[in-house]
Amino acid sequence: MKSMGQIIGVTFLTILVLGSYPWGAWGGMIHVPVDQPTIQAGIVAAAPGDTVLVTPGRYVENIDFLGKDIVVASRYLLDPDYSYVRSTIIDGSQPATPDTASTVRFVSSETAAAVLQGFTITGGGGTEWVDPQLPTYTWRGGGGIFGFRASPTIKNNLITGNVVENGGTVDGAQGGGLTLFRGLPVIANNTIKDNYADYGAGVVLEYSQARVCNNLIIGNHGGIVYGGGGFWTLGAAATPLTIENNTIADNHSDTNGGALYVWNSNLVLRNNVIWGNTQVNGAPIALTGSSTIEVAYSDVEGGYAGMGNIDVAPGFSDTLSYLLDPDSPCIDTGDPDAAGNDPEDPAAPGEARWPAQGGLRNDMGAYGGPGCMFFEPDASAIEDHGDGLLQGRMGRAIVLH
Repeated sequence: MKSMGQIIGVTFLTILVLGSYPWGAWGGMIHVPVDQPTIQAGIVAAAPGDTVLVTPGRYVENIDFLGKDIVVASRYLLDPDYSYVRSTIIDGSQPATPDTASTVRFVSSETAAAVLQGFTITGGGGTEWVDPQLPTYTWRGGGGIFGFRASPTIKNNLITGNVVENGGTVDGAQGGGLTLFRGLPVIANNTIKDNYADYGAGVVLEYSQARVCNNLIIGNHGGIVYGGGGFWTLGAAATPLTIENNTIADNHSDTNGGALYVWNSNLVLRNNVIWGNTQVNGAPIALTGSSTIEVAYSDVEGGYAGMGNIDVAPGFSDTLSYLLDPDSPCIDTGDPDAAGNDPEDPAAPGEARWPAQGGLRNDMGAYGGPGCMFFEPDASAIEDHGDGLLQGRMGRAIVLH
């Protein structure tokens, strides 16, 4: 029988996918740059429940939600065409102060009604923050997105080309793509790729009970300190952190845990594809301290003990979208519980709606389960920004313009 937590999680994810936000029913619309010249100006002008709708373009700014439960979105909100994600860029490469260089910040107790949707988020360098549990330590975290005791909804974004390094002023540099401390954020249907950090190059979650589902976490590089190429977690919570239906692939750690580095954390990994990750030492999944991890119905390179796990090449159709080939062993081999089924194709009852494939049973990876959507990352949008930073760190320049 499905637990109440699982039922609530699936229901909430369904609300996310359908976009039926109750707070949007009465909110106003602020258009950027027509009504306000910048995204941050739109946020300042917004009232709870409003939507800040951003026209395609490159916005060189570092934004802060200021504790407001509002939707900040590209036109993808109204028309789910991925070209709006690629063409609506928040570039955080010119922060007003170097200690708040994250491209997007949630640091004022935002709730799930604070939504960031449909952007390319790039150029961020992280925010300096003090861990309240270790107040003698200062960290720099969250190149693309930094959250502190907040619970926002982060979905349908391309988070790429963010770099978090220790310039000698902090005790550690973390979370090239995202760093989220505590809270109950939702991270769904994002592509988190080609970011760099000294540890946790893709995603860092500290003492967080985030729901992480249907993301591509690919091509991130770092981990020279404390490990972690794709994912890094710290801190046990009352209930395990759930990481479900993600594709975690082709990440690299210069020390341990090319895919995941788990430190004193309790994790449940379900219906994931974990493949092609590399590290200097050990295996793709590294555990330390008092960590516990349950892995089920996942394709893990090198194998991992657990119900329904496999160790077979997933058969990606390409290394841009990471879609599964029609004959992939990951199709219809995820958790058989019907509550986690793929969406049904209305034109073909009993068959999954694309990008899920086969029957209705959950497909492993980002394109399976009730929240699956298609990603269209476009390599042609990736060009050299001229600063050479990522060129040196990752062997190629990847900042978008």
